[in-house]
Amino acid sequence: MANIEVAKTERVYIGQADSCFTTADSQNGYPETRKRLAGYDDAMLQREYLAEQRHGFNKMFGHNSRAFCNLLADELIARGITHIPNIFGAIEVRRWTY
Repeated sequence: MANIEVAKTERVYIGQADSCFTTADSQNGYPETRKRLAGYDDAMLQREYLAEQRHGFNKMFGHNSRAFCNLLADELIARGITHIPNIFGAIEVRRWTY
């Protein structure tokens, strides 16, 4: 039997994604923000997702948090993470619907 190596995708952290979350990046479909989010590990993505969920209820800047949270949700779902463990029950990962 031949040795078959499975290519493992290694995540390389290249910096915070929120610094790239700009209007110019938005107009291009968030390529820079998504690239940086791909470098986050799973725990970091989950932490950011929960924080942005909470900030999404802010009356003044909530729209920005909801948009960033949607990008986080896309990355989590792409990795197969659909629920975040919690002491009171799993939290479903889903996009904001405005």
